[in-house]
Amino acid sequence: MVLFCLQYIYDKIQTSPPVTAEFRTEIRGQTKTDAGATDTDAGLGGWHGDPTNKCNVEWRMIPITKATHPWAYERENNPQRLIARLELAADIHMVDFLGPRHGGKAGTFLVPARTDNQGNQYIISKRYTATYPNACLCMELTEKLAKYNLYLRVQHEDRTNNTWADQLAGLDPTGF
Repeated sequence: MVLFCLQYIYDKIQTSPPVTAEFRTEIRGQTKTDAGATDTDAGLGGWHGDPTNKCNVEWRMIPITKATHPWAYERENNPQRLIARLELAADIHMVDFLGPRHGGKAGTFLVPARTDNQGNQYIISKRYTATYPNACLCMELTEKLAKYNLYLRVQHEDRTNNTWADQLAGLDPTGF
């Protein structure tokens, strides 16, 4: 394990340093993510593009099941109890979605994203949390941002302004 960690650190040192914020190119359009859960099932949703028409956005809708995401059902077998984890997973899936389309060199592209989970805004901004499994999800997000050379700037937005992502998180693609 120690050798693996040392190799990982060595590989990261060999990569080019990130570009400072003022030189990053902002990806056009808006990006919004959300997670939805009941006491039995859950979903992740998000979209990127022109916020004036649902037909002009690229969107993702991912069902969360016990088979695909067992960590989402750890507390009382109820994914609703772990919604912050799911919201962070939605951001990871959006980075996976946007990365191949907009990857740059050494953090040259800035992804302005919105979430209705204020706690995750701080986790993503600091790239740190001490709780499990959010710490693992945060590490995965950081690794994917480095892989795609993206910088994610997340801002909190009231839930009433996140209705499209909320609809997709509820696994409803109507109108998209």
